[in-house]
Amino acid sequence: MDDNRQVTREWVAVHRSTTRNCGNAGRPHSPQVLGIRKVLWQGSELYRRESANAETLEHYGHLTPNDWLERHL
Repeated sequence: MDDNRQVTREWVAVHRSTTRNCGNAGRPHSPQVLGIRKVLWQGSELYRRESANAETLEHYGHLTPNDWLERHL
């Protein structure tokens, strides 16, 4: 999404990806891979980057709402 709204699909996809890849290089914001400082200080940027990844959204964003409320509020 190109503004600051967070849609459910993005949050769910990044969360599922993080949980699925816990402890390895595939984790979008792994302190083991990136270091704790980067994750703590740049976590929101890391999240935004991963939520823009179409592959992550496609693979992990299934079964999330895509209705009028989600697109407009």
